[in-house]
Amino acid sequence: YALVALRTIRPGHSDNLLILVLPFIALLSAIGAGWLVKMIPLPTHITMPVILMILIIQPLVLSVQVVEMFSQRDTRHVMLDWIHNNIPYDSRFFLNGAYNVPLDIALYPYEQQFGIYARILPEGNDYYYMIYSDALAFDILRSESVVPADLITYHRDYLVELDRRFSRLAEIHRPIWTGSDAMMNMATYWHNPTLILYCLNPTSCQQVGQK
Repeated sequence: YALVALRTIRPGHSDNLLILVLPFIALLSAIGAGWLVKMIPLPTHITMPVILMILIIQPLVLSVQVVEMFSQRDTRHVMLDWIHNNIPYDSRFFLNGAYNVPLDIALYPYEQQFGIYARILPEGNDYYYMIYSDALAFDILRSESVVPADLITYHRDYLVELDRRFSRLAEIHRPIWTGSDAMMNMATYWHNPTLILYCLNPTSCQQVGQK
């Protein structure tokens, strides 16, 4: 038989290609488990349950953590509640980065930079607040082994520049769990990004909490 996988630009975004090899991995695991049972000098009724538990525990630990994460409110909705409670309506927002806070444009007019982070940072005359989502940066920084070094440096320096120019008002960090920083883990890319809310001028900083 032949196994063919198409080359992709970002291996970290190719977890769907695992579907092609999972049946063969499962078959090899079954063969290996059978061999292990024969090699261990213990009765089969003891070795079989022990090996079965070993095979189940690792994926079960990851699955339980994912289910627990999805049972909680997404960081974007937590930040949205904070904004509704503390930021006056009609304040103009700049959403910097993909998978950002789902603002209602009727309450908070906004523009969003989705594909990449804004090369030219917003001015305080045009917007009152900016929300930075780390979804893109997190995905790039955890893929250091396949991403050019200058791109890694750029995304680290970008956040430093935001903190230098603007004041943080609130931040909500992504939940951390086993395997969350693995390059192939797409569940931690699309969900629960770290969000940082900045005020862009002195007036908007002073208006926080004055609803």
